[in-house]
Amino acid sequence: MGRPYTGSDTTARAPRLELPRLMKAGYFTKDAEVKGTYGWSNGDRAEIFTKRTATSAYMDIVTHFEDHNGTIQEARQRVDLCRKPSNLGRGEVLYFRCPWTFEPCRVLYRAYHSHTWRSRKGYHRRVLYPAQRLSGWTRHNLRESQVEAKLERLRSMRGTSTYRGTPTRRALRIAELEAKYERLAVAGWHPMFMPVAIRRAIEQGVDLGIEWGPYA
Repeated sequence: MGRPYTGSDTTARAPRLELPRLMKAGYFTKDAEVKGTYGWSNGDRAEIFTKRTATSAYMDIVTHFEDHNGTIQEARQRVDLCRKPSNLGRGEVLYFRCPWTFEPCRVLYRAYHSHTWRSRKGYHRRVLYPAQRLSGWTRHNLRESQVEAKLERLRSMRGTSTYRGTPTRRALRIAELEAKYERLAVAGWHPMFMPVAIRRAIEQGVDLGIEWGPYA
């Protein structure tokens, strides 16, 4: 098993249990008890038992992980589930009930060497999204590339841009993304997104021939 890591945890690095994936794998089947094992790339593994009836649903987890001394530890925990009516007005949607905040959530994390599973809000330190660890320049470029990728995917689809003289939803979405991409492309050269060295050079009077207004 991998040794515990240090520093800020992210949603991508911390082991996670996603309710939709568990249900797709067969857990939380109605009127059934389901057992199985789950593993993560850092070497952690868990034995999972789920039970769902008409009145209740829960998950028992036995997590095996390596502590600071390299000793394999075992932690047991029960996580209850709650139900909410579907937004579509048909059936219900299951949620984990976070053992720390008691709020509904769809994903549980084992972050910051915790022995238990919790939602992102269940830790004293923030469990960051990967983009939150990036610099402003890098984060902005990532957003720009993501919008560009969406545009390319939509443009590659077959179909017309109008239907009975009215723009299709795809055409409207493309126009929306094109406008957003243009804004991001221009804003990417705003000093607030630039690396510190370049920003300082601009502040010290290097003339790029551009007059910057407030970024919106």
